[in-house]
Amino acid sequence: MQMETTLVEDDALRILRQWAESGAVVGVLYAGADGRCLIALRGRLRDVSAGQLYLAGESSFLSVAIDGSAYRLGPLSSLPHDAVTGSGAEGLHILTTQGRWLFLSPSYAPAEEDTQGRLPR
Repeated sequence: MQMETTLVEDDALRILRQWAESGAVVGVLYAGADGRCLIALRGRLRDVSAGQLYLAGESSFLSVAIDGSAYRLGPLSSLPHDAVTGSGAEGLHILTTQGRWLFLSPSYAPAEEDTQGRLPR
């Protein structure tokens, strides 16, 4: 089992930019700050800046403020509910200053029925 590693922002942004530049399809889990909103989707990172992350899927778009976030690199070892597949995938965990949590990984593929196809505003 791989251990989690805390990353400084520059290292996390470097990983995200590498995925964006390579055109990698990235699986994403997104949980709102209240814990009631869970979204699973796949898409490509379109832009990564020090303050914002943009991801585009086939029929959805995700924009999240990431300035000042905490970053960890490691496995998806626990899931918000059993219906989402992919436990054990290695990826980047982001906890935003607003309390939102994201998991991004090119090796994470949400099951089709897990993907809601809509994003929070």
